[in-house]
Amino acid sequence: MEKIQASVTVLTYNSAATVAKTLESVKDFDEVLVLDGGSTDGTLDICKKYGVRIERQSDVPGKIFDFTQVRQRSFGLAKHDWIFWIDSDEYVDERLLAELRAAADRGDVNAAYRVERVPIINGRVIRYGALLPDKIVRLVNRKTAHWAKSKRVHEHVILDEGVGTVDLSGSLFTPWESLEEYRRRDRYYLSLAFSRPVTHRPSLFRTLKSILKNLTLAAWLPTKWSYLEVRHGFSSEVMPWAYQWRFSRYYLAIVKERLKQYLYGTRYVPPAA
Repeated sequence: MEKIQASVTVLTYNSAATVAKTLESVKDFDEVLVLDGGSTDGTLDICKKYGVRIERQSDVPGKIFDFTQVRQRSFGLAKHDWIFWIDSDEYVDERLLAELRAAADRGDVNAAYRVERVPIINGRVIRYGALLPDKIVRLVNRKTAHWAKSKRVHEHVILDEGVGTVDLSGSLFTPWESLEEYRRRDRYYLSLAFSRPVTHRPSLFRTLKSILKNLTLAAWLPTKWSYLEVRHGFSSEVMPWAYQWRFSRYYLAIVKERLKQYLYGTRYVPPAA
């Protein structure tokens, strides 16, 4: 079968435990571009077996310090204008792969395509959670989309005016790591989100707006989760409470940092990773 005329970009760093399944799921694309951060665990050996193109994430090896910058680099290096990006611990199912092929074949530059990201926790496919379904843009034409600036983490694309989003069928599966590992990752993401120096004290309005938003989310998520548990009869497809609470913890951590920024101003010290 002819290759899908689009590029796939994958960011790796010591991803040997998961990257083979990722690459296997996207091997039908014409180009698979791996940007590696200097892996030492066999990740690159696995990538070479799949014959993918390998480039460096940056001149400095190690964990990513600015995700937007690396995503922009991946767009610049890709062979095709149509780009699908996937994390090194994710994989697509056959239905989504067929949808991606059809979208790339259409080549509609006025469309960007959303996929549904589905968690797998302890071998269980999770369909219900306070933040589910999780539909995110993952296939775009780089001529009509660009990465939002000043976002070192939680990066996202901004679409040109007139470009609409289309939902694709199928699933992008994401096997989740242990709760301890995700909490460690959350601390790292929080440190990146607040890593920029505070050059002046934030306004009271901006501070209160952020605090209210994140407090509301932190309180709303457990309420929604409780409703889902009852509605679906305590199904195994509902996200476990400990993982759901993880998100509320993160929003509360943001509240704490916003308060510290307002109180300390230029003396504010970002949280440790």
